[in-house]
Amino acid sequence: MRAATISSKGQIAIPKEVRDTLHIETGDRFTIEVSGNNIVLKPAITITVPKEQAYFWTQEMQEKLQSAERNFQKGRAKDYSPEAFVKELEKRR
Repeated sequence: MRAATISSKGQIAIPKEVRDTLHIETGDRFTIEVSGNNIVLKPAITITVPKEQAYFWTQEMQEKLQSAERNFQKGRAKDYSPEAFVKELEKRR
C-alpha cells in the first residue's frame, strides 16, 4: 500500500504506478464518496448529449419524468386511442 500526503490546497497525488495500472490520465474526473472512514474515488461517468436533446436532462424534466413514473407505478395511467390522445393533448394547451 502506498501513502500519499495531502497538500495545503487539499490535493493528493495518485502515485504513477497506480495511475498506470488503472489507466488514469490527466483530466480524468472522479466522484468522491465517504464509506465509513474511507475515501472512495470512482471514475465519473460523463455522457455527451446532442444540443437538441439537452432539455431532456434538465432537472425540471427529470423531476417530471420521475413524477410520471411514480404515478404509473401507483396505477394512475390511462389507455388512449391515438385520436383520443391527441384530443387530450389539445385540451391541455
